[in-house]
Amino acid sequence: MAYSFGEVECTEEMQATLKVKELMQSDVDVIEDDVRPLMQSLNALQQKLEAGGRAEAAGLKEFTDFIDSMIDSPIGLEKDIRTMGLDILNPVLETVTAKAVGGAEKQDDAEKQAQAQKPEVAAPPQEHHDEDKMDLKKTMRVEEDKIDHFINFVGDLIVASEVFNYIQKKLENTCREPEIAKEFKNANITFNELSNNLQKSLMDIRKVPVSQVIKKVPRMVRDLCGSLHKKVNVVTEGETTSIDKSLLEVLEAPIVHMVRNSMDHGIEPPEERLQAGKPEEGTITIKAYETSEFFTLDIIDDGRGIDPEKMRKVAVSKELMSEEKANELSDHEAINLIFAPGFSTAEVVSDVSGRGVGMDVVLSSISKNNGFVNVSSEKGKGSVVTIQLPLSVTLIVVEGLLITVGNESFIIPLGYIRESIQKKKEDVYTVSGKGEMIQVRDECIPLLRLHEMFNLPCATKNPWEALIIVICHEETQICLLVDELLGQQQVVLKELGQSFTHLTSIKGGAILGDGKVGLVLDIEGIAELFNKKSELS
Repeated sequence: MAYSFGEVECTEEMQATLKVKELMQSDVDVIEDDVRPLMQSLNALQQKLEAGGRAEAAGLKEFTDFIDSMIDSPIGLEKDIRTMGLDILNPVLETVTAKAVGGAEKQDDAEKQAQAQKPEVAAPPQEHHDEDKMDLKKTMRVEEDKIDHFINFVGDLIVASEVFNYIQKKLENTCREPEIAKEFKNANITFNELSNNLQKSLMDIRKVPVSQVIKKVPRMVRDLCGSLHKKVNVVTEGETTSIDKSLLEVLEAPIVHMVRNSMDHGIEPPEERLQAGKPEEGTITIKAYETSEFFTLDIIDDGRGIDPEKMRKVAVSKELMSEEKANELSDHEAINLIFAPGFSTAEVVSDVSGRGVGMDVVLSSISKNNGFVNVSSEKGKGSVVTIQLPLSVTLIVVEGLLITVGNESFIIPLGYIRESIQKKKEDVYTVSGKGEMIQVRDECIPLLRLHEMFNLPCATKNPWEALIIVICHEETQICLLVDELLGQQQVVLKELGQSFTHLTSIKGGAILGDGKVGLVLDIEGIAELFNKKSELS
């Protein structure tokens, strides 16, 4: 039997593909050794389809990526997983043409299905020696510990590059031989580029597509629609965005929890949506993307949203805070009360969402991996849950500004810096109940003296004689008073150990170019502490 997709002949590769399909349909246990030898032929078929401009190539790639991820995961190729795989593979095979050697083509679906299950066509793939098949991608399985060990050396390389940057500056300022300084600078630029490329390449090795988690959501939502009697459409964006494999495992449970919450509490029944002037079918959007420092996942629904007033009343009824304090909360703060331990607006524990587990567990899981969760919502219009995680768990590189306060050095991550300014004396004033404020154009932004926060000697205490760095986190803006700005620097973040976990204003330490240790400021923690202090004053 000969097989082809249009003009693309692929008999040998299809034999392996049909063997994989047969394994997916079987009731016996399927292990890695059954499938792995056949994957090379599936990859060869994908390349043939791509070269022939066939649309089926994308579906086949999705199937091979799915099988690879399941083989490498603790789940393995269980029966339910194989069924999900067939849902991807079957549409790809619908357009294949089967033709008996020396006979007529058989293109009807029933005949193709029968051919797909005949054992005689399910022969193992033959070794290929043709030149046109020598460009197949080869893979190698390596233990994660070995990659992590290599990544640690790359971290040391980045520290060494900052030492070279420090030496370069000294040479430029003191060297009597300009040519030597210039040669060193050129060599240092090359070294920095190579170390950065090596770091990026190693990070990519650990990454896997987030689609491995996202693709499970539509099926879960379809199942819940039946039990909840709701109509919900799922939209996914950025499925090809990659994330560290360890973080993908961390992300799976929160996604399931959030989607179930949206289905149970967020999306309204069809009749309620129609009464509210909405289409009877709700929408849940899963959007994944990455920035220079973070992987971000947004879970968006167009449901009933979260009522901040109801959140305040629940907080008071559960004795989490006084009525007076609850009334002082902004709507954003009230909505994010859902992260408080033991907080729930549900009158009855549901089998669909929470199941007795609060959002504080989700927040704790993300926070343990240096990430954070935020919820924004508008009553009657829907909610957005944003999860942010660092791009790597093994090597965290921070781009920041190196500043000094007294004799100590600090790094402020660039992503939180709005600007650095110097102000006049008349731009600094004190507001009763709010403390010192800085006039920045049309805004009044509170001042935070870092030397007071960390109990350090300060070279300059007058804000109009020092440097002001404006930082932003969500809705909070703060002016930091610093002595000197030394410039932009790339550092490798190191944990300070258990003895320093209570310091929420410090994210970790980093070795600087001169060999000293600088502290990386946790802007989120500083903003939280500052807001709490403002509430008490």
